Amino acid sequence: MAVPAHDSRDYDFALKYDIPICWVVMPDGKSVDFGKAFIGEGINVNSSNTLVGLDINGLSSKEAALTVIEWAEKCGKGKRKVHILNESN
Repeated sequence: MAVPAHDSRDYDFALKYDIPICWVVMPDGKSVDFGKAFIGEGINVNSSNTLVGLDINGLSSKEAALTVIEWAEKCGKGKRKVHILNESN
């Protein structure tokens, strides 16, 4: 997935190959253990792009996901889709 701060396997890979790690989700009201990946939900940081008009800094993980989906639909870059996994997938 290439999200080293938020996926344990990517985090280990980034450490091994000295790849910079950019944190984009911080736990709400808790301190961060920068010695391991943070895989939980929290508040978005380092998450804006003024060139495309998207800023999700300060939003919860769930709010940020909905905002990105709405942005993608509005810009014609994506579409909301629900995929239900079952045994045949």
